[in-house]
Amino acid sequence: VLYFHTALQLPDTLVVVELAALAVRPDGSQHALGRGFAVLELFTNRPEAPAADVPRRLTLHHGSPRGLLHPLLKNAVHHANLLKAIEGAHLDCVIKSHPVMLSVMHLLPENVLVSGHENIPGLAVSPTGDALLRPQLLKMLPYSLSRLSVSLQPSLEKFENHLLQLINDDCHNTNQAGPDDTLRTFIIQERRLHVGVHNGWCFLEKPQVVVLEPLTSTGRARTDGSPKRSTLPKDSLALTSLHQVLGLRSSLDLKLTNHKALAIVFQLEYVFFAPIGRETTVREMQHTHTHTLSQP
Repeated sequence: VLYFHTALQLPDTLVVVELAALAVRPDGSQHALGRGFAVLELFTNRPEAPAADVPRRLTLHHGSPRGLLHPLLKNAVHHANLLKAIEGAHLDCVIKSHPVMLSVMHLLPENVLVSGHENIPGLAVSPTGDALLRPQLLKMLPYSLSRLSVSLQPSLEKFENHLLQLINDDCHNTNQAGPDDTLRTFIIQERRLHVGVHNGWCFLEKPQVVVLEPLTSTGRARTDGSPKRSTLPKDSLALTSLHQVLGLRSSLDLKLTNHKALAIVFQLEYVFFAPIGRETTVREMQHTHTHTLSQP
């Protein structure tokens, strides 16, 4: 049994099933060779379409599913007329709604076919072997992340200087000049950190977004009085000989369960902007870097 959930309740939504033969290479690896495919219409509004919970017999067709990208096959009604069927080959299946899956949809991404026998962190093991047949959620416990800091190599100053140089060089190479034909210079507007719990399939909840501040190794914020939208030279002057990190003054509240496959994912995001013209109109750019921390 395969399960999935989707928000695409459109007549053109299809499930494509491909039959593949597995051949073993001399090195022991496997090679998949397509032997045909079938097309399943999920939400068709045609009167001759079978009702839900009724067994369906799908015709297997020659070729590759990539043929469905041809303009002549854009309309699902024309599939049977334009695809060559494999004589005597069919795929039998039944589509059923599964309301009990509503409580565990946050553990799986949309439009992904998954078996209940697969490892889905966040679900309790089922005695039947199918964890999605009657899914049971593991108990989630609250945790708090405090004194969170990010160290960048070789140092915060050198990392940000190099990053700004790359951003500005890229903009200059693409001739992104201002209205007065002067080359714009991007500077750092904000440093953000996205934090979320991931189970290998998807985030259990939408990641939280917090703003980081440059701190010294003693935990003090910089005291030069410069605003966030300072230029690179001012930022550079703010960085003293003390070791600097990006820190979060407050704590973060997360929910975790006792499963070794859960991980806390950190995504560092830089937001850049550049003044345009005399009215200082802002243009933003973003750069991200992701790091994962597994649960012990």
